[in-house]
Amino acid sequence: MIKHLENQGDTGYRKMVAELIFVGTELLLGQIVNTNAAYLCRNLAQLGVDVYHTCEVGDNVDRIASAVRQALSRADLVITSGGLGPTADDVTREAIAEAIGRRLVFDPKVMKGIEELFRRMGREATPIQRRQAYVFEEGCRVIPN
Repeated sequence: MIKHLENQGDTGYRKMVAELIFVGTELLLGQIVNTNAAYLCRNLAQLGVDVYHTCEVGDNVDRIASAVRQALSRADLVITSGGLGPTADDVTREAIAEAIGRRLVFDPKVMKGIEELFRRMGREATPIQRRQAYVFEEGCRVIPN
């Protein structure tokens, strides 16, 4: 556990420290504005969570994994945003798996949820959406979209 003494008030408790990682080469190229950063920082502050660092990283497994390892070394909570889609450049899952030494496995329940979401939109999930149904083999809780 990381000790941030400057975070300890008169009560002696320590606030949770978070680090945010935003994934996408389009962020680094200035093609889109990172509105997720302001939203998450504002909401975490309201919850009493201190955000010490944010990071934007391109769609590259090694660079994402490095950012995750660094964030885990200095924060209690690490939140990633982006790079979870179905296309080949969406590599956040693989990078985090590498960073924490976990395997990704296909989850049929997640796939069923994806198919139901597409059905509600009047569309059919294509085989490429299957990539989005891979989750960590252990130690993960899926939050439905």
